[in-house]
Amino acid sequence: MKKNKIISVCWVLFLILTLHNTELKGSIFASTNNLELGAGLSNMWVIGDNLGSKPLSSYLAAKQKMNIVFIGGGFNGVQVGLGLFSSITLDSSKNYYMPFGIDLTFFDSRERFPVDSGKSVYEAFLKHDIIVSSLYVGLQRNLFLIPYTGAHVYAGFDLRANIFATGSYSAILRKNGNDIILQDINTKPVAVRFGGSLKLGIHGNIVKNVIFNPYVTVGVMNILGRNNNHGELLTPTNNSQDPNDGSPVSVSYKENESYLSTFQFCLLLQFKM
Repeated sequence: MKKNKIISVCWVLFLILTLHNTELKGSIFASTNNLELGAGLSNMWVIGDNLGSKPLSSYLAAKQKMNIVFIGGGFNGVQVGLGLFSSITLDSSKNYYMPFGIDLTFFDSRERFPVDSGKSVYEAFLKHDIIVSSLYVGLQRNLFLIPYTGAHVYAGFDLRANIFATGSYSAILRKNGNDIILQDINTKPVAVRFGGSLKLGIHGNIVKNVIFNPYVTVGVMNILGRNNNHGELLTPTNNSQDPNDGSPVSVSYKENESYLSTFQFCLLLQFKM
């Protein structure tokens, strides 16, 4: 808890010191010429050793019994999303910007594998999905102008409030052409976590008042607010339970909520107001 408070204070001090050194010209909100609005697409990857990126099922365990043993969240590839974006110019030289907006990331996992009952081999289908909404505000600064383009390379950071909605999990066994629903449940309750990300991007006009803004971020979604009773954020149930019946599983995994690190690539189209 003490470490989390220190991180929060450092963020606030960094923002205050950075804004203090900008040459603010009048009121930031005095003219709509300082405002940009936009929207775009995003791709997100879970990075690091987080259980949310591990497979939903264990093939070896599934061979030993008919019910399906849970391991991870299944989000081991790219997760697509949408974003609404706005930014405000903070200084007369137009080097500092304050971005704010919302990202929606649609985490979706589907797995298919054989299940050996001893007499026959059937097919199992697993599906797991969660929608994560991220509200953010940040600060970014132009670093240098790319020659002959009029576009700037910029760097910055975002502070984020991440809302993990209740997801869904289903397990279906296909036996002799018939689908048997083993489980179809809502997953863990809504969770709110606070994190941040570092950003690097390019900001340049395509035509007058139309701006192309591709950028990448590396961040952590749950620096503040972690709750070990919740388990990992991107798994269907607590990490030691079978989602089909709630019974303990034979495979041992840590049950605390670990840091959820992500890499994000976004393409935004913005309009200067």
